[in-house]
Amino acid sequence: MKKYTWLFGVIAVALLLFGGSWFSGRLADKDGGSENPIIAKKGLHWHSKLSLTARGENVVVPPNIGLGAVHNPIHTHDEESDVIHMEFEGIVRQDNVRLKEFFKVWNKQLSAACLLDECGGVVTMRVNGATSTEFGEHVMGDGERIELFYE
Repeated sequence: MKKYTWLFGVIAVALLLFGGSWFSGRLADKDGGSENPIIAKKGLHWHSKLSLTARGENVVVPPNIGLGAVHNPIHTHDEESDVIHMEFEGIVRQDNVRLKEFFKVWNKQLSAACLLDECGGVVTMRVNGATSTEFGEHVMGDGERIELFYE
């Protein structure tokens, strides 16, 4: 009887471990109303256009931001460097595609008072022509046109 008790104990522990990991994996796949919901489970490939104007002058977004020895999922290319490429694999959450993530990769500033290396002024933002105050918190979408103005 002791032999079977030990065997049942091992089986019970194995089931608890397997069941617990399966259950926690299922929870991780769900949004559950979290503050950082899943927007894609099998990756995404989106593009947003970004235009920048500082003190009335157009600012060119440099090519190859985020590309190099390490390929960042948010980047620009040589051609049309004003296009932000978002190329993610696996689970993608809202925080992954916020505009501030692109500015982090670029190592530049974005807030209501700062754009690139300029601070102390006023930044205005338009997304697809509509005024926005989200700035870095904006969740970029495929095909969007984002305009930032610094005065």
